[in-house]
Amino acid sequence: MDRRQSALLLALTAITLAVGAWVLHPFGETRLPAALRTDAGSQQGAATTELPAPADVQAAMEEAASSGFRVRIPAVGISAPLQWLQARPGNADLPAPQAPSVAGMVGGLTVDEGRHRLIVGHVNWHTGEEAVFARLAKVEPGDIVMLDHRGTHRAYRVRSVTDVDAATTPVSAVLPDGPGDTITLMTCSGDYVPSLGMYATRRVVTADAVEF
Repeated sequence: MDRRQSALLLALTAITLAVGAWVLHPFGETRLPAALRTDAGSQQGAATTELPAPADVQAAMEEAASSGFRVRIPAVGISAPLQWLQARPGNADLPAPQAPSVAGMVGGLTVDEGRHRLIVGHVNWHTGEEAVFARLAKVEPGDIVMLDHRGTHRAYRVRSVTDVDAATTPVSAVLPDGPGDTITLMTCSGDYVPSLGMYATRRVVTADAVEF
C-alpha cells in the first residue's frame, strides 16, 4: 500500500472511529428532505439536519464538470462527473457530493494505476428526483466500470455487489486489503431509519482493473 492509499485509509478509519459507524449524507431521503448526520457529541440517535445551499449545489456541479473526470457504468446507464471529496479525520461524516448529478472520489482525483479508489454518490435527492447512483442497485458482477479523464480511459470489471449494515460496518471493511487497482462504489440503500439518522444499509460495488 503506497503513501496515498495509507492516507486515505487512515482518514476514513478516523471517521469511523469518531462515531462507530459511517454516514453518507442522505440528501435524497424524501420522507425527511435533509442531509442527516449523527454527531459524536450529540445524544445517541439524535440527528441534525441541513440542506446544501443552492450556491453549493451549483459549485459542486461546476467543480465536477471542470475536473474532466467521469465514472461510467454503461450496462445500467450511469455516467457522472466526479468531484474531489476530502476525508477529514475527526469528522463524523463520510463526505458526499452536494449535487444529485455528481459523484465524488474520496481522497483525490487520479487515474494512476495501482490504487484503491472510493467513489460515493447519492441514490436520490430531497426533491424526490433520482440521483447519480440510483441505478447502482442494478449493477451485477461482470459489468464494466469506466473511469475517464480527458481522453484517458481505465476499465474495471465488477467483482462483487453487496449490501452492508450502515450502523456496524466500518469504511475500512469495504475497502480491499493490500496492493491492487480497484474501484469501490458506494451509495445508500435499504430503508431510512430516523432514530439512527441514516439509511439502514449501503450498496457496495467493488471492481478490479482490466485491460481496455
